[in-house]
Amino acid sequence: MPRYPQVSSCNFFDAEYHCGGRWPKCRTTFVNQGISYLRRTKGKPTNGPGSGNCGRVSCSFNAAIWWCNDNASSKTLNGFGSIADGAEYINDKCTRWGWQNGGYRSFVSGQVFHSSKWNVIVRNDKC
Repeated sequence: MPRYPQVSSCNFFDAEYHCGGRWPKCRTTFVNQGISYLRRTKGKPTNGPGSGNCGRVSCSFNAAIWWCNDNASSKTLNGFGSIADGAEYINDKCTRWGWQNGGYRSFVSGQVFHSSKWNVIVRNDKC
């Protein structure tokens, strides 16, 4: 169940996903802030033809959310909330806990693939 109220939801149920891997981990707290920001962002995100045509849509405190188009033609989503749904799915499936700077904190990175040939990446990145 999504944590934020939303007009429509993008279904990632049973989606293929990968945790960690080549994506460096970032703090889950800051990814959640990015998810909240995307849910408030108006408009319909568009990416040019893929495969793997990616654009960063949120980044704060080195926690980045990207979305990628894997279609042969341009892709427009219903809204930024669709990307937020993917990032939230990654958070739910890939969050791990560990010690950092004397505190026990949650970290996450990963990628989830939507059935209509686009994907979301959550990773550490320079903002």
